[in-house]
Amino acid sequence: MKISTENLEIADEDNPDNVRVSVQHGLRHGDLHPTTFSLSDLAAGIRYTHDHSDSFTDNIIFKISDGHNEVSESYADASLQSHCYMATL
Repeated sequence: MKISTENLEIADEDNPDNVRVSVQHGLRHGDLHPTTFSLSDLAAGIRYTHDHSDSFTDNIIFKISDGHNEVSESYADASLQSHCYMATL
């Protein structure tokens, strides 16, 4: 599954080029590559790969920082592309 700006929106009006997103925890049923990425990487798409377990969902906690502000956001049900999550710095 591809996670991109279509289903994960992160906004920073002041410093969008400085934003870095990193996986803090979660990912019990799959892997995310890369685990740290920029908004440009997100626009291109980040790959979530399910581990073929019986669970069809995952919950990823991201740390989002622009070097000045920082938030942690939960991206639940990572295997369901129809959900959209938004974080604002």
